Amino acid sequence: MKYFDLHTHSIYSDGDASIEELKKMADEKGYGLGISDHIFCPPILETDDIKNYLDILDNYPVLKGVEANIGQDALLPDSILKRLDYVIASVHWLPYNGSILYLSEYFGYRAGHRDMYVQKYDKRYSENLLEICLKIIEKTFTSTRVDILGHPTVLPFYEDLIGSSFLEHWEDEVINLCIKHNVAIEISGLWKEPGKSFIKKAYNKGAFFSFGSDCHKIEEICDLDYPIKVVKEAGIPFERIYIPEGAS
Repeated sequence: MKYFDLHTHSIYSDGDASIEELKKMADEKGYGLGISDHIFCPPILETDDIKNYLDILDNYPVLKGVEANIGQDALLPDSILKRLDYVIASVHWLPYNGSILYLSEYFGYRAGHRDMYVQKYDKRYSENLLEICLKIIEKTFTSTRVDILGHPTVLPFYEDLIGSSFLEHWEDEVINLCIKHNVAIEISGLWKEPGKSFIKKAYNKGAFFSFGSDCHKIEEICDLDYPIKVVKEAGIPFERIYIPEGAS
């Protein structure tokens, strides 16, 4: 029985670590490793860039993954999908007031990589923004392959509504979509999310889970303390942890 860190970023997207550094840390901690750099954004922007990235990963004993954007119009061709061990999809931006609301500054602030974060939306529309998230999650699940839903509760408008009945219902809908489409719910070491109540509810409904450090900095590599702790506390068996086929 071995846990896998399936959400990692290397120097080939926005991470600080080389593949060698990531693998060394995973080996030291006794974890399996998947590399899942961002795609459809610089520097892995086009299909040829993804092919080149996978060519590099072929040289290492790691699982090959990517992190795509929920709602991204660009779809991966079969030739790429066949080479991937898994696909993570996460919400990084969404349409708002005729424009795009990017969440990169919020992520940087939440992760401790930025000193400040300026809110760029009206909190009165937090429910509406979560409804948009739900719609684009469903659209992505039905239009392309997704194996893992990355950090589903790491959203500023999710935080705005903690404790509300609306949020309880929204969580149920996200969990139901993951179960319907056989998508694992990521438990993140970096974000320490989702919370215990969400995880317990998802487990009781029949969901599967994955572990990810979502590391960008060297010190974040293979930090799976929170996922392992919360899974043990919830009594979730290893059989409910998603491990890509062919992993060893």
